[in-house]
Amino acid sequence: MSQPIYAIVAEFGDPDDLLVAAEKVYAEGYRKVEAYSPFPVHGVAEALGNDCSKTRWTCFLSGVAGGLGGYQLAPDDTRSV
Repeated sequence: MSQPIYAIVAEFGDPDDLLVAAEKVYAEGYRKVEAYSPFPVHGVAEALGNDCSKTRWTCFLSGVAGGLGGYQLAPDDTRSV
């Protein structure tokens, strides 16, 4: 009986190698995968099946909620004392 794989660590010298490896790992069926790089490597998130649109909408709606909340906290200068 084979043991399940818990972790694998790899290092790549070229961003293109990282992108190819990410595509192969996702094609093999692995879904809990992370990739780290000291600079942005475009296409890795998509190769690993990450959907960034949910994050964008969450940030946008949180910003709108924060802006409205800040507006509600602003003093009302039209009140007479």
